Amino acid sequence: MTSQNYTIKDLILELGLSAQTVVAKQNGELVIEDTLINDGDEIQLIQIIYGG
Repeated sequence: MTSQNYTIKDLILELGLSAQTVVAKQNGELVIEDTLINDGDEIQLIQIIYGG
């Protein structure tokens, strides 16, 4: 996988997280998991915790 086609989803899976329980921000903006990651991007992954 090259950096040219590395997505938020790829990062989430590489880290062993579930895409269903993570929200991603790229350079301060909420993004979807198909968003491409570019060199120099700041990525934040926020794990959503829910229950009752």
